[in-house]
Amino acid sequence: MASLFALPGAANATVTIGSNLGRTANATTGGCAGGVCTFALAGLDPSRQAAGGIASPVNGTISTWRVEAGISTGPAAFRVVKPLGGGLYSSGDASVGVTPAVNSVNAYPAQIPIRRGDLLGLDCCGAGGATFFTASAAPTARLDFEPGPLAGGGAGTPAAGSDTFETLVNADIEPTSAFTVTKARVKKGGAIAVAVNLPNPGTLTAGDPRDAALAATSAGKRPHLVKPDTVEAGPGSVTVVVAITKAAKATLAARGRLKVPVKLVFTPTGGSASTQIVKAKLKR
Repeated sequence: MASLFALPGAANATVTIGSNLGRTANATTGGCAGGVCTFALAGLDPSRQAAGGIASPVNGTISTWRVEAGISTGPAAFRVVKPLGGGLYSSGDASVGVTPAVNSVNAYPAQIPIRRGDLLGLDCCGAGGATFFTASAAPTARLDFEPGPLAGGGAGTPAAGSDTFETLVNADIEPTSAFTVTKARVKKGGAIAVAVNLPNPGTLTAGDPRDAALAATSAGKRPHLVKPDTVEAGPGSVTVVVAITKAAKATLAARGRLKVPVKLVFTPTGGSASTQIVKAKLKR
């Protein structure tokens, strides 16, 4: 038997994806007749990419998005674009509309969910056009979605394949560290196996809550009851197994029963940790 409860984790670090915004914004769309178009960044030379690439490598939340504007501007919004396969794309959530300042990189706070593989898009340009782009060459790929359906929150295919204008947009992502404990069981000999579902790649450590290496929240000189173990895994299901200590075995032999807490600490790559504690009941 096991009971579970969560402890708060620290604020996450960030992963930046999209363009590294190292070029001058010097190209417009020439306007987007009939409404607002969506322009997605689907390919880019590595020398032009942000540190995290152009597609999200993690599940998380966009905390900041940026767009570089040149000599002209206009209403714009950030949009997550989701590849569905077969040349089809759907819309994720979008930011509120803004009008970026000319000749500058503009940064905006956000709370927009994003998943692994999602791309960055920009809704913009109306009939007047705006300088949010720069000329490039392959492998740069800008997917152009004519007015609706993406700007309306739907799904569709690029209007004319892709071109090679770099969309000067990027975003900071806070990788989620929230994980789910799916099963905890006591194995023969008293080892405790805990199965969890991880949202991102990272490091999972299990051990005694009093272990200083696990940033213990409670003080005390009582002996540790389990030996720590660490695995590199994720995303998806993983099982971590901790053995009980000699002190735990001695207490179990004397009492016949023993409740053993196991602290789980998951730190996603590029992010900060979250924790949960499992309490397992051992019987002699």
